[in-house]
Amino acid sequence: MVPMRSLVAVALLLALGGCAPSSNPSDEETAGLSRSTRSQNYCARIGGAGTAFYDSERMLACRRSEYTAEAFARDLPPMSPAADAECDGRASFGNALAYFSWVAYVDCVGDMTTP
Repeated sequence: MVPMRSLVAVALLLALGGCAPSSNPSDEETAGLSRSTRSQNYCARIGGAGTAFYDSERMLACRRSEYTAEAFARDLPPMSPAADAECDGRASFGNALAYFSWVAYVDCVGDMTTP
């Protein structure tokens, strides 16, 4: 007979196994995600999600800077769709469906508006 404690431990491990974030979400998983959600994905990747070297302090520092940049971006004047697409491309680091950095976006907007 298997001890009850072992069964509970196995069930808990199986349940939590599905909660671990993937380090490289597929395009199907990320299609249509908002910039804020993609920003969270970006910080999870910066923190090392899905690797043996996860650094929660680094991930939290990333989220703090992303929240600040997102709040700043809300107060920016409207941009042309072409400029917005250009900055979105820069802020997504080559994966426009999964990642987005508000810090990189705000930097891009600043580069475009500075004479």
